[in-house]
Amino acid sequence: MTHPNPNLPHRQRPRRLVPWLFLGFIGVLLIGLAVSCVSAGAKAVRSVTTPKPVTYEVEVKGGGQAMISYTTKSGVSQETAMTPWSKPVEGSFGGSLSAQKKSGGPAQITCRVRNGDGEVIAENVSSGPYAVCTSAGF
Repeated sequence: MTHPNPNLPHRQRPRRLVPWLFLGFIGVLLIGLAVSCVSAGAKAVRSVTTPKPVTYEVEVKGGGQAMISYTTKSGVSQETAMTPWSKPVEGSFGGSLSAQKKSGGPAQITCRVRNGDGEVIAENVSSGPYAVCTSAGF
């Protein structure tokens, strides 16, 4: 069917811009949120993988030798040392520290881990002949 009067201009239906503007605004917000999440995730990964210094400490009440095992970023190290003993290492690798009093007889042995600020982040105390202590999961 043709328009009754071909000389009159054809009326076009008005376009609705508001829904499209709203969808565009929502799209920009979602893109901004995605970029923000990726950036925050990258920062979290960097903070977890950046080595932080920790200090391992072993004490035997009354002194004496201890057999000590501890983790470093390159693996497990072992040594026999007089106590009190301490060793600074790079942290953030799921560390552990274990120690056993070398000679028998009653004793109390303490394994302690301090962060770079000197705060104790893990500690365990054991007593008895050939006492063993372990601090892990820091």
